[in-house]
Amino acid sequence: MRFPSILCMTAALAVMICTAAPAHAQPAAAYPSKPIRIILPYSAGGAGDSFLRQLGLELTASLGQPVVVDNRPGGASVPAMQALTAAAPDGHTFAMFGTEGVTINHQLFRKPPYDPEKLEAVARLADIPFGIIVRADFPAQTLKEFVEHVKSQPGTAFASPGAGTPIHLMMELFRQRAGLEKMVHIPYKGSAPAVQDILSGQVSVAMLDPATPLQHIKAGKIRLLAVASEKRLPNFPDVPTIAESGYPGFSAIGWYAAYAPPGTPPDIVNKLSAALKAAVQTPKISKWLTDMELIPAYKPPAETRSETARETAMYSVMVKRLGISLDN
Repeated sequence: MRFPSILCMTAALAVMICTAAPAHAQPAAAYPSKPIRIILPYSAGGAGDSFLRQLGLELTASLGQPVVVDNRPGGASVPAMQALTAAAPDGHTFAMFGTEGVTINHQLFRKPPYDPEKLEAVARLADIPFGIIVRADFPAQTLKEFVEHVKSQPGTAFASPGAGTPIHLMMELFRQRAGLEKMVHIPYKGSAPAVQDILSGQVSVAMLDPATPLQHIKAGKIRLLAVASEKRLPNFPDVPTIAESGYPGFSAIGWYAAYAPPGTPPDIVNKLSAALKAAVQTPKISKWLTDMELIPAYKPPAETRSETARETAMYSVMVKRLGISLDN
């Protein structure tokens, strides 16, 4: 006597499942349904901004919706991060951060103003090589000669884009490896001001991304002594890596990656990630990245998430050891 009721319940449950499935899948199927906003923690006109605007054009073509870049510079990425976490988790807002935004900056506060672990990793987009640069008249032609000269000149200053940036921390790591404890760090508010002071003679040494002083390197006003990437850069095949210059295993690189607000559905994250992959791998953007000494380096959400966590742990040790803080 119970079989009919059980069959009815089973049939009803099947109907519920069939009707619920399309409703659950609808967001990804309909996405995007309105313009997409991309938050950027950098000012307009820089390399990151130019890169993102080119990505936006590709996304507009592939996803069929306008893409707007929302620049939220400064504040150790806090304004950009707060705007992202306050956005609706529907895939119509995401952000592109450099390494520091999701692995370092929050560790520079006694009470972190945001938790990047709550973000949804979407894609790693491009790698940013680092390199040791000097003024054209600096009395060293190789990294070995550089180390010897700096050891003979205690107090030699080096510039960085700012205290606690990945470039600064990696130069500190190189100092320790090379025994250059008596160098003096001069933090700047970005790479461009540091380059200007190198050109004017205010400082002679820096670790920077080669993209910023690229035109000055090509003009012979600044020399790139060595790069911190695993391989030599395509546009500078004669410039050795730090690892092959006497420091085996030394490798340092930054990156740009995309993140969505907490709670963004996985199907939407995956669709957006696929669109970004296709954009980064277009011949136009690949060439632009290579010309700018950036490296196309798409990685999917899971891999982006795991690498973010790994580098966060690595930088945590360095931040604590150096005692860097933004609470002062």
